[in-house]
Amino acid sequence: LTAWKHDESLTLTRWDEWRDAESVELERAEARIIGDATTALQAFEAGELDACFEFTCIPPAEAPRLSEGEEYVRGRALATRFLGFNTATVSDPEQRRAMALAIDRRAIVDNITSAAESPATTFTPSAMPGFRAIAHDFLNAQSDLERAKEHLAGAATVKRRINLFHPTRPGAGDVAVAVQADWKKLGLDVEVRAMEWAQYLQFLSPPTSKELDVYLAIWSADYVDAMNFLGVWACGNNLSGFC
Repeated sequence: LTAWKHDESLTLTRWDEWRDAESVELERAEARIIGDATTALQAFEAGELDACFEFTCIPPAEAPRLSEGEEYVRGRALATRFLGFNTATVSDPEQRRAMALAIDRRAIVDNITSAAESPATTFTPSAMPGFRAIAHDFLNAQSDLERAKEHLAGAATVKRRINLFHPTRPGAGDVAVAVQADWKKLGLDVEVRAMEWAQYLQFLSPPTSKELDVYLAIWSADYVDAMNFLGVWACGNNLSGFC
């Protein structure tokens, strides 16, 4: 990293002292930080950018058109969009399990985000090396409402009114509304609340707000190791208030 302007750009330059530097063909990469996907896409289509990655420049409404172009390349990403619980307000793990089971992930990726994603049934993405060693089969891609109701019936304490927060990013509101509809089938009254990105980050920062029940977020790997996902939930680093 040879240059960085906060919320604007960064410059990466080949480091000749790296053990395999001769295999690195690029001398330098200039990265622009653009917070709005539509603006990023416009910059790419105007020739101002050579590449634009994932959800950062593919608004869901544009995904079908973009996926048909020769510039569109699909690859497996180390990133997961997820819902986090405030364990202080949604305190019963059986309720949290029920809410997770009720979500139709397949419908969300097919009909809302529409960018050929895989439904996330684990927090660590399947593209992570060694994934099979930590994978589990608790969740399905589709909603499992029968199991969800069984877990909810087993909860000692059920919070019926849920505040679901999301950032004002392309597609996030539509995902939240879809989840709201899934949870309504459990008899939950879900209020969807949106925040601008900067405000959202501040709101999620500890100490966890008592208004927060569930939040929508995305985590992308900083490096290729499952610990980069598992570590998100370590004490002192998590946003869910359990430690």
